[in-house]
Amino acid sequence: MRRNLGGEDRLFRLVLALAVLPLGLVLDGQAALLGLAGLEPLLVALVGWSPLYALFGVRSCVTGAEVPLAATVGEAAPAA
Repeated sequence: MRRNLGGEDRLFRLVLALAVLPLGLVLDGQAALLGLAGLEPLLVALVGWSPLYALFGVRSCVTGAEVPLAATVGEAAPAA
């Protein structure tokens, strides 16, 4: 898998997640489940790979900055 999210897209998703996650602590009842909706953009922002982007063939990262997904999560990237 290769990274398919650019820096701006990752930043937007991170800010969105940090805005939505606290709703789970503030709201009561079933509305508190809305806070769980913040987990998806948080995980996608941290990993740099979106399954929906992959499904539709969308890439928001610069092609010159294309790196294997493993390099974005702290593992060594294979030699090209």
